[in-house]
Amino acid sequence: MKAKFSIFLAVVLLVCLFSPVALAQTGKSEMDKLRKAESDLADAYDRLDVNKILSIYAEDATYLIENAEMLRGKEAIRKYFSQELPEKVQFKRDVIDLKIEGNMAYEIANQIVTIQMKGQEPQTIQNKFIHIWKKQKDGSWKVLIDMDNMRSKPS
Repeated sequence: MKAKFSIFLAVVLLVCLFSPVALAQTGKSEMDKLRKAESDLADAYDRLDVNKILSIYAEDATYLIENAEMLRGKEAIRKYFSQELPEKVQFKRDVIDLKIEGNMAYEIANQIVTIQMKGQEPQTIQNKFIHIWKKQKDGSWKVLIDMDNMRSKPS
């Protein structure tokens, strides 16, 4: 009787672990991690915190900037961000799509960016971007590819 109960309990446990609800919760957990990483990146950009921005990029990240050379690797991206930074920046993002496929994910968004360089009037740019995220061995999500381009000229 004890052996039958143990087998029954093991079967119930396996069914619960691999049920659609349990699998959906696992997927939700990954989406929560990805959304947190996306939120942290957006916050770092808002604060112009280059070190925090780079901490969310993969070591082998590629940054594709409109009208500029492709930046490959964290150090090239660091060098780009270490140039003259705006005095103030404000982002308004509209994430259109955020999906996970295995250990990769993508994010597509529109944003309005207002930039004020030292001694200049603010400029507003509408652009769109895509981030390709890759899940790291430690379970964190990092930006592998970042590409953006303008939807409108600065005003």
